Amino acid sequence: MDLRLALDVLLFSGIVLFGVGFFWKDRRCHLARGAAWTAFGVFWFLQVPAFLGLGDAVNSLGAAAALPVFLFLAAHEKRSYDWREEYGPLRFLAGGAFFAAGIYFTIDRIPALSGGLIQVVANQTAALLNLFAPDIIVLGGGIAKGLRNETDQLHNPALLNPYKAYKTSIVIRTANTLSE
Repeated sequence: MDLRLALDVLLFSGIVLFGVGFFWKDRRCHLARGAAWTAFGVFWFLQVPAFLGLGDAVNSLGAAAALPVFLFLAAHEKRSYDWREEYGPLRFLAGGAFFAAGIYFTIDRIPALSGGLIQVVANQTAALLNLFAPDIIVLGGGIAKGLRNETDQLHNPALLNPYKAYKTSIVIRTANTLSE
């Protein structure tokens, strides 16, 4: 089984258990929530090597700390089960984890949803840019792609002077040079 698939099964099992534990009115809801906190802790702990591979010390530390923190919450759910009491903040945290993680990871794992939302945000950003700063022209896709394939557009008068009242100045910066 692919590691990504195994991690997704663990993740979504935890999310489902959070939902069961949040909505179920039986005393055993604590056991479901405890299992969910454990699954989440293990899921995030297993992300540590990936974060370390990226050189991301902050997320590595957070993912490593997730296991003991979530096991602490799982232990408190077990105590609530044993003592036959409902501790409101634990239920609230489980509900928050269910809704937040459920929405986020469902969108994240379905490319059609995530790609569609990225396109919507890109269109809204372009509309706001055109509304509040119509004289700004974004070529290429930003710094990451540069202007390598956009030099033909740099000589297009319709692109460079979309409004007669504006004067255009092109600034190209590289690591060591600045030319206008």
